[in-house]
Amino acid sequence: MGRSSQYMFGSKPYGVCAELIIRDMIKHCKAIHGVNFWRQRGVGKHFVEFVKKFGKTLKYLDLGWTGLHQYPSNVHWTPKKFWPLLQVSCPNLEYLALTSVNMRMDDEDITNFAKHCPNLEQLDLLGVRGFTDVGLHGLLSGCKNMKFLDLSYGGTPVETVTLLKEVYPDCDIKHVPSILDTNKVLRRARGLDPEDGEGRVQ
Repeated sequence: MGRSSQYMFGSKPYGVCAELIIRDMIKHCKAIHGVNFWRQRGVGKHFVEFVKKFGKTLKYLDLGWTGLHQYPSNVHWTPKKFWPLLQVSCPNLEYLALTSVNMRMDDEDITNFAKHCPNLEQLDLLGVRGFTDVGLHGLLSGCKNMKFLDLSYGGTPVETVTLLKEVYPDCDIKHVPSILDTNKVLRRARGLDPEDGEGRVQ
């Protein structure tokens, strides 16, 4: 990894290995346009320093399954600290994967991606919960270039996804409901309280 390196795609280092690689990237790289941190559990320790140095040039960022929520001692890992840090530091993102980061995202958080990262073309929110149709409309109306959005297993109602697909036909919206969400739909269809059900409806 030389000083002129501009692209770095992770190969799946874990724990301390990931920490060492990120530390070396910060030390030796001048600019990074894309990095894949998928399943790299040692990302959290140096992530703030990483995005502050390379955020402006980053266009591709995969944080899927990184376990960022496992660093509660770092104040940046609370949603109201982390999302603004990511959004403001990385304004030129085109691809962002947040698969199962286990950090809630409310309507304000998701709408702010349109405000700070308007060039987003692909956004993976698989397993991310907390936002409603209001936030999703704010995101898609602001990110004019959005081509792919994954809302699978996040609790977004099927009806909302259907409406979004009609309003934003140029965006491929993927949605696979979780077992819990499917159970609620089935209970509602049978005239039962969807919030009272436990387990799968047969």
